Amino acid sequence: MNDIQTRKTKVLIVDDDPVVQAGLSAVLEDDFEVSVAEDGASCLMQFDEAAPALIFLDIDMPGISGYETCLKIRERSSTPIIFVSARDTLEERLHAFEVGGNDFIQKPFEGEILLAKAQRILALSGRAEMLAVEKAAMQKMALDLLAVNGDGNMLLNFMRDNLGCLHFEDLANSVLQLIQGYGLDCQIQLRHAEGVITQFSGLAPSALEESILAKGMDQPGVFEFKQRLLINCPNISVLIPNMPADQDAFYRLKNNLITLTEATETIIQTVTVRRDATITTEQLQVAALDAHEATCGLQNDYHKQQADTQLLLHGLIDKLERSYFSLGLTEGQEERISSLLREETEAVMALFQHGGEALDWKFAQILEALVPPKKDQGDIWL
Repeated sequence: MNDIQTRKTKVLIVDDDPVVQAGLSAVLEDDFEVSVAEDGASCLMQFDEAAPALIFLDIDMPGISGYETCLKIRERSSTPIIFVSARDTLEERLHAFEVGGNDFIQKPFEGEILLAKAQRILALSGRAEMLAVEKAAMQKMALDLLAVNGDGNMLLNFMRDNLGCLHFEDLANSVLQLIQGYGLDCQIQLRHAEGVITQFSGLAPSALEESILAKGMDQPGVFEFKQRLLINCPNISVLIPNMPADQDAFYRLKNNLITLTEATETIIQTVTVRRDATITTEQLQVAALDAHEATCGLQNDYHKQQADTQLLLHGLIDKLERSYFSLGLTEGQEERISSLLREETEAVMALFQHGGEALDWKFAQILEALVPPKKDQGDIWL
């Protein structure tokens, strides 16, 4: 077996703590060729000679910090850098992102996670190099097209197409498509009351990018480093990893992307209000249908009560007249009692009839207000 087949990928550990050095080495040495530097200055001295494929970099070290070391490495190389630090705030992760870091691991770390991150980031790095030339050509084509046709219409069309949007997934897709129209890759996280939507084009976001997106709502603002741009609003974060190197094109696109993100933030709030209103309307419609059904039931019950009362009164008269013989009444007395009963029964039924007409009129008004729409009248009818 020749040397090329057995050669391991080189990694460089940069940390001033011997315990951390030993821990990282123990996790990595079976799969990688490991070198160690005790501080940033030593790292920079070893970098050109060792030519590592991946660097594990501490933040707090004597001399130059890990952030400064990363900046100096980025001046000459895109070698993946994973920060390893006990600090784990959004500010630290943003700083790591701004200086060009690719991932962030908190101390103390788990060996399996660290090894998996190393393998994943090397795989992504290899794919990124393969796609770099193609992406640069596509971006130049898109920028040339925008320079000729202008890009104001793209933002206007986006606003026009999404002002009536009801679905957050559709809105996220529209943002993604517009940014792709600029020839850019992007990662988007859209946050709303019902959940979180994360979408991306190009390469999958790195673990550091994912963590920054996840914490984007905690620190609104615009952050940039070289070809990276992050725009945070409370409800949406947009991360662009491949902004153009040309400064004029960078700032032109940056302004458009800020406008796009802020517009999307407003639309998210509008969609939320509209969806809440739709839910409330649907609830009111259900309540109205229930009320319509209950009112119909009350009207039917009232009519039945009228009929039952009339039957009961006539039945009472009939029973009384059949009992006259046992009461020993004279014929005149019987006629007088029967006449009185019929007069009172008619008075009661007249009262029912008059009140019933008034109630029927009121029932009709209520039912007309609660009547469901016809099929061609749309869904919302309140």
